[in-house]
Amino acid sequence: MVMPLTSGLHFEGLTFFLSYTILASMLGMLQFGYNTGVINAPEVNIENFMKDVYKDRYGEDIQEESVKLLYSVAVSIFAIGGMLGGFSGGMIANKFGRKGGLLLNNVLGITGACLMGFTKVSHSYEMLFVGRFIIGVNCGLNTSLVPMYISEIAPLNLRGGLGTVNQLAVTIGLLISQILGIEQILGTDDGWPLLLALRRLRASNQVEEDIEEMRAEQRAQQTEATISMTELICSPTLRSPLIIGIVMQLSQQLSGINAVLYYSTNLFMSSGLNEETAKFMTIGIGAIMVAMTLVVMPLMDRMGRRTLHLYGLGGMFIFSIFITISFLIKEMIDWMSYLSVVSTLSFVVFFALGPGSIPWMITAELFSQGPRPAAMSIAVLVNWLANFVVGIGFPTLQNSLENYTFLPFSVFLAIFWIFTYKKVPETKNKTFEEILALFRHGNERGSLRDSRLYGIAGTGREPNGEGDYSARARWRFPRDEGGGGPPTAPPLPPPLANDHRRSPTY
Repeated sequence: MVMPLTSGLHFEGLTFFLSYTILASMLGMLQFGYNTGVINAPEVNIENFMKDVYKDRYGEDIQEESVKLLYSVAVSIFAIGGMLGGFSGGMIANKFGRKGGLLLNNVLGITGACLMGFTKVSHSYEMLFVGRFIIGVNCGLNTSLVPMYISEIAPLNLRGGLGTVNQLAVTIGLLISQILGIEQILGTDDGWPLLLALRRLRASNQVEEDIEEMRAEQRAQQTEATISMTELICSPTLRSPLIIGIVMQLSQQLSGINAVLYYSTNLFMSSGLNEETAKFMTIGIGAIMVAMTLVVMPLMDRMGRRTLHLYGLGGMFIFSIFITISFLIKEMIDWMSYLSVVSTLSFVVFFALGPGSIPWMITAELFSQGPRPAAMSIAVLVNWLANFVVGIGFPTLQNSLENYTFLPFSVFLAIFWIFTYKKVPETKNKTFEEILALFRHGNERGSLRDSRLYGIAGTGREPNGEGDYSARARWRFPRDEGGGGPPTAPPLPPPLANDHRRSPTY
């Protein structure tokens, strides 16, 4: 029988050092949001650049369909890089540590930004593709490492709100890219390469201290059992949370949100707005996402992840239907373009309420430190794969279905709502051991083996039986003067004799 640990936990407040650490780590997710939206506003400028390059090379005009294809490649190759980076996140986390991986990832960010910045000087759209791919790898690593790191250092009572900081950083980056992308700032034929090259690197110059801390984290992680993807997939107990994590990631990307983020200007123009108004409406999307994420942060630990996700998916389903209706009758009724705008903005509101932040957070919460890197790698790979499919396929979908473009997303949203209602557990204020117990139930034969994969989750007790603290436990529990285990946790039985691979089960 699993003994709940919640009653013995020491709930902590938001300290200065924790705040600093969270803010520093969220810069990577800000970069993810920025590069997701930065390609949207200067679409016409980038296409004109591609036309000029093609004509100078081959002495003839490129077909419009080919330009659209090249632009789609520029959009979607970011997701291919994200797949590679996301899938590598677990390996990087185990080899260099969470913080070490984030620190080294800056090299990729600088390289990608420089390549995109020199695209026009080199007169090569291939350089744009390579730069977008590398910055995609950078962002893919961030989407794997940052949620993992924050979930491990956040106190239990703040885990939901601090987990939402990921999405806040994404939305702020998205808004910045949309504002800078308007014609009055950098959305011009000369300004768009600089727009793509902008990035914020580090908030600290204490590189030596960071490297030493990185080495210390690496030494600590060498004493912990790491779980391979094969072990993760073959574990009966861990397979269920893995499936939930994957479906939650799909519920974010196949909801249709990236169709809005990548092509919102084009969508608004299709609904009857002029180009300038459409660009300002796109900025409105970014502003709404930032505002709603701030609203959601205190709700995450009050209402719970599952409840907010259900509200978010339900609202998105309703307004995706309204978007389809507005497209169908826009030529019959003059004010239908306004319904399209309101429906799209409301669609974004409900995305920020649930699917925007919860999939990243809940995937990390379903696993303790041992299997978490492998689980995050698989889940993030699926997320970026779906991102790529939407990015490369949406223009074709729009041409084929025309006014019914959002109907497939409505179907997906309905499926994901049902899955969340039936299968996804509530993780609010639950320790990793308590979450694991939900999946152990009905699978008692596999619990002893799977406890090796989890260790004593929620206490920092790792499979070596030495009582080492995990990063998350060091934040949640004050050490006593003797340096022993957390004083408020229940006593643990000794590990099995001559078997340091297994940790004790209750």
